[in-house]
Amino acid sequence: MNRKWMAGGGALVLVALTVGGVAAWTSAEADPASDSAIDAARTAVARGDQDEIVAYVDGAAVRLGAVAGYFAAAQFPGISDGTGRTGEGLTPEEALERLLEPRLLAAMATREGITVSEEDVTLFIRSGFIAPLESGALSDEQQEMSRVFLELAGATPATALTNENVRSSVRTSLLAGRYESAHRDTPRDQLLADAHTRIPVEVVPGAIDHLK
Repeated sequence: MNRKWMAGGGALVLVALTVGGVAAWTSAEADPASDSAIDAARTAVARGDQDEIVAYVDGAAVRLGAVAGYFAAAQFPGISDGTGRTGEGLTPEEALERLLEPRLLAAMATREGITVSEEDVTLFIRSGFIAPLESGALSDEQQEMSRVFLELAGATPATALTNENVRSSVRTSLLAGRYESAHRDTPRDQLLADAHTRIPVEVVPGAIDHLK
């Protein structure tokens, strides 16, 4: 299987098209292990603590719902993020660390004057989130996953276009992608190392302990 996934500022949504390294289902095959990922996401929704703050990157809050969604999606076998890393054996701490990466790069992009228009954000949500759900391109399993993860963002398919958690997620991912493109000759690890020296990050102690 070849599955990529998106985890951004406030949502993790499975979509049918990969745009700019932001995740999407590329296989319609069902897998029994997906049940555990859906269950994990439902459990996170049921707790009702999606809006708890677990970290700040350059003053911007990172919500527990984003970490919970990323961690749940990592339970899919053979799934990988936009960098080719799988989630096998991923811990909550590692999930948070990976979630911080696009935020660090997006903050660097902002410092360099790189921008993303609201029209770009809207277009991505329409083509990457809404269209696959409305077109029937996703399997029943994929549609359920998408809706559950939208719930972690406090959104539904009907409100995804205007939900700020979803828009923030897309905005962050697009900014990070544009920053990497502007520095394509520099290894990603080096870009992140540089960002860590310039962008303030604060992790709230114990905020993700119950995900273990």
